[in-house]
Amino acid sequence: INFKLLAIGWKFDESGYVEYQTQFYRSIQRMVLKTSFLPQDNAGLLLFASQYSNGSGSYILLQMREQSLEFGLSTGNHEILLRTSIIDLNVWHTVKVTYLSSVNYVFLEIDGNLVDLGLLEAIQGTQTHSNSGVKLSSGSLYIGNIPNSLTDYPQVAVVKGFNGCIDTFDFDITGHYTVEGATQFENVEKCFIPL
Repeated sequence: INFKLLAIGWKFDESGYVEYQTQFYRSIQRMVLKTSFLPQDNAGLLLFASQYSNGSGSYILLQMREQSLEFGLSTGNHEILLRTSIIDLNVWHTVKVTYLSSVNYVFLEIDGNLVDLGLLEAIQGTQTHSNSGVKLSSGSLYIGNIPNSLTDYPQVAVVKGFNGCIDTFDFDITGHYTVEGATQFENVEKCFIPL
């Protein structure tokens, strides 16, 4: 399944977000996520989706923290958080994340360079016999920020909206996870800063 979100670049302030309605049929076994973004602050949430509508369970997230880009993923019984070194603000960056559940690996590339990779690690207190892939709910995927109604998001998530521009999110997924369409735009406008 291949789909694109935010077909043109959008400017987000810390309160802005786009919510997409999603459909989930079985766990994600492989995912390649690509986007371009221009950060104007050292912290902020670019993307978040979770298994349950309150933000709990399996999740994927992409965020800025301390002027570094982070990608987090949890399958419910395994998790990982990858991080780049400090990146420039007010400059466009391209990112590619590859998740392969068959080998429990995640790869993080920024601006064409592999900067981090890792093996998903078992979450303490869970059954660790297998990794069944990421299970995201038939609920929502958020870009730019999360609404106040999400009360049980992962502790690793930056609870601050993204400030800057985000261009197209390109997903290539093995598993049945589709995006129905945007259901809410809050404080988002077109980005006029060229790539």
